[in-house]
Amino acid sequence: MTDTLHTPECRTLADALWPLASKYPVKPDHWITTPRGEYETYHGYREWCRECATFMIRHLRRKDPRNREEYRLDGGWRSEHDGPIYCAQCGVRLTSAMLSTGAGEEVGHYAENPPDPTPQCAYDIHEVLQALEYTRQRDAELVAEAVEIGRKLVAAIEAAGAAK
Repeated sequence: MTDTLHTPECRTLADALWPLASKYPVKPDHWITTPRGEYETYHGYREWCRECATFMIRHLRRKDPRNREEYRLDGGWRSEHDGPIYCAQCGVRLTSAMLSTGAGEEVGHYAENPPDPTPQCAYDIHEVLQALEYTRQRDAELVAEAVEIGRKLVAAIEAAGAAK
């Protein structure tokens, strides 16, 4: 017997949200490796958009010319995170595959603060639904809450479109 819960409605709702969610500005996440093999951070954040990471690498290489070739840009693909991630420098939202723990936090947030039919809310709920399409049986209640939030948001988007 499998412990996996598959909720195809998560995919259906995520697909329904995508036309609006895709309007939210999101960039691929990157990170910078230092000569010691650590990640460069800024105010505790280690994820960067490409533009800010490139600028920071230039700065680090000028500051440390002896090790300039050891500062490297990596990433550019969806990595896994416990919640939404943002560029350490400019604050733009970065792509990530949300884990179920982060999805739980987002569901809690949107249960208390119902989402508006905006690109940002549609993107957030889209990511949550993707994270919960395949999950553990113990998360069944969380999935049900996420699906309900997704349904309400899709209905609000449709109502806003009909009102135009």
